[in-house]
Amino acid sequence: MSTPSILQVSPKNFQMNQEVTTSILDPVVSSNSFMRFSLERRGILHSNSKLLIAFKKDSGDNDDGVILPHSVGVESIVQRCVLRCGNRILVDTSDWNHLRGYKNMFETNEDMVQKQRVMAGKIHAFQQLKVPAIDNAQLTGEEEPTSIVFENDKNLVVASGPTLGVDGIGLIPHENQLIKNGSTFAINISDLFEVLRLHQLPLFMINNNIEIELYFQPSNTLRFSNISSTAINVYSIDHNNCKFVADYIQYPENVMEKFKSENKKLTMPFLDYQLVTGQNNFSTNASYIRNLGGAGKQVRKIIVSNVITKIDGTDVNFFNNINNQYLSNEIGNLAYQIKLNDELLFPVPIKNIAEQYTKILAAEGAAPNIIGGDFKSPAFGSDYNEGVKYGDKNMATLSNNKAYFASEIPNDVRINNRGIELHIENTSVVPDDYDVTQRVWLEIGKLLVLENGVFNVLFS
Repeated sequence: MSTPSILQVSPKNFQMNQEVTTSILDPVVSSNSFMRFSLERRGILHSNSKLLIAFKKDSGDNDDGVILPHSVGVESIVQRCVLRCGNRILVDTSDWNHLRGYKNMFETNEDMVQKQRVMAGKIHAFQQLKVPAIDNAQLTGEEEPTSIVFENDKNLVVASGPTLGVDGIGLIPHENQLIKNGSTFAINISDLFEVLRLHQLPLFMINNNIEIELYFQPSNTLRFSNISSTAINVYSIDHNNCKFVADYIQYPENVMEKFKSENKKLTMPFLDYQLVTGQNNFSTNASYIRNLGGAGKQVRKIIVSNVITKIDGTDVNFFNNINNQYLSNEIGNLAYQIKLNDELLFPVPIKNIAEQYTKILAAEGAAPNIIGGDFKSPAFGSDYNEGVKYGDKNMATLSNNKAYFASEIPNDVRINNRGIELHIENTSVVPDDYDVTQRVWLEIGKLLVLENGVFNVLFS
């Protein structure tokens, strides 16, 4: 049974009076590591309802340059998100902030600059321009060759001083992007839970309260980035200013009652993400096989991320992927193979960078909005200009490694009881301390079934 148009996130094909009311909800439980919101059982929850997150300064009085990680923004805060109805979990996504590092590759430049920069604190948009040449912090009147730099809707300036960075030319963050200025950032509920990208929840038909549970990233090093050389202040979540802005769609009462009586059972298909994590040192264990599970399920896609385990505070963004970091040519240093239902998915392991890129394109149906430096491949274009600063940091060092690996599973096959095997081989010389945390998300088809006011979650 298809989802009724009244619950779909799309223009409506009928004419009817519609009223939208907004409630600003406080968390019912709140700490520096966990937060829970309980929604009212009325109307239909709009999928663009938003979670508001604010921060406060606990200690320090420094003019620092602390911002949110540039590729994920405020999404760095949420490590795990759970959608619950009564005592039943409907959606549960672990390491959601790292998954968003992959998903945000498909944001357009326009959306990143005009919307996400303000709403979520992201700045991972880029532009090509002529960078003026400087000498001793003075413009010479000449220009360097065309370069790739960040795009944050501000002009390049000659940067000098503790806030703007060392002498040179660069971009200055917007005031709302600096945590010290007390900005409030927002996350769409449809980004937190994939089911709400296509469906809106009929809260008036549900017997139990819908609750949103957020488990926060415990490490401040992962929550924030510092783009200045100044000693930084200590920031934490400002619980008094964290809210959930719930938009409820309501139709005339007789229409709502008729819809409820005619739809005793609603089925909402969606895609969920099952996480498998592991540790590996590629210098001592260059080739290994990991079983990802998935037995008996329809797996649509596999997303692989390898992130350096060691956190030493020198990096400014850990929501990335280190594949191809030590390549010496256009052949990547990690080769991938997938085995499912006793057959290899690829004729030979996928090692060529261009082929890895096309696998992402085929899996998502869209090209990632990245530059060659993000994918660590000269074949895909230039890196950011090493002479241009963002605050006190070189843009080239701020650039993420976006060389994720993703592959669709054709024909929506159901996985047998042996599960899915991921085969990985490192083919390059890497440092001895090349310890990585590997995250693999299985995109699994599920059904959210609402029958007589009670939710059930089924596998497709």
